[in-house]
Amino acid sequence: MNSVVGEGVIHSSAAWNVNVTTAAIVKEGEYLLEARLPFREIAPTPQPGEVWEANFARVQPVEAVWSHTTSGVHVPARFGRITFGE
Repeated sequence: MNSVVGEGVIHSSAAWNVNVTTAAIVKEGEYLLEARLPFREIAPTPQPGEVWEANFARVQPVEAVWSHTTSGVHVPARFGRITFGE
C-alpha cells in the first residue's frame, strides 16, 4: 500500500502502485537506497529551486525512516526537505 499526505490528510490505496525502480546496498550498520520515481506518476515536474517536504520509510522487518518523525511516519511537520536543482 502507498500513502500520500496532502493538506494534513492521509490518502491510502492498495490499488495505487508507483512505477518505481530501486537499488540497495547493505553495509555494516547501514543501508543505502536509490530510487527512481517518475514525476508524472506522483506530481507535476518540479521547477529548479522548488522545495518539497517528504519522508521515506521502511516498516518491515523494522521501521527505518529518512526523516525521524517521533510518532509514526505520517507527521508532515517533521518531514525532510528536498530542494530541486536544474
